[in-house]
Amino acid sequence: RSKTLKWDHEKAHPNLIVINLGTNDNAAHAPADKVQEAVKAFLDRLITLHPQAKIVWTYGLMNQDYMETLRTAVEEVRKENSQVYFVELPSQSTFSSSTGAAGHPNAETHEKTADYLYPILTKVLDGTYNPDNPDNPDDPDDPVNPNDPLTKEDWIVGPDQDSNEGRLTTTAVYNQDGSIKVS
Repeated sequence: RSKTLKWDHEKAHPNLIVINLGTNDNAAHAPADKVQEAVKAFLDRLITLHPQAKIVWTYGLMNQDYMETLRTAVEEVRKENSQVYFVELPSQSTFSSSTGAAGHPNAETHEKTADYLYPILTKVLDGTYNPDNPDNPDDPDDPVNPNDPLTKEDWIVGPDQDSNEGRLTTTAVYNQDGSIKVS
């Protein structure tokens, strides 16, 4: 939490919030029950601040050790709010044979992860995503609508609120033709 940045949640109301947290909790050996409490509290706060937003919690790119801990916490919140989803990410080795600094995902992995999430997030936004039967983007019986791609506006956190603080510095953005642009 920043002690200098006071984010005004009234100025930015996203329709989609994507969270990728849990890796450092695993690295710090945080107790599963404490992680679940923190996840539920964080989601409850986001739901209170942005009740119209769909929230997608992703996990698994760097490790999979807390998969069930996080999935369980998110699914408990989902029982009360159907706008909350959990999406399991494949290991980063699925997307690239190398990593970035200190084992973090490299640029190729970020691009391929965005490509992986794109059809899922599109379906979350249009209300057709079924978390009980996660969509397979390669399934011909479950096509993604190519005429309804996510736009840059869908990926931006919110207005800069009179400064550049509080904005994403690395953002995966899809162009209108569906190609990815990383900035």
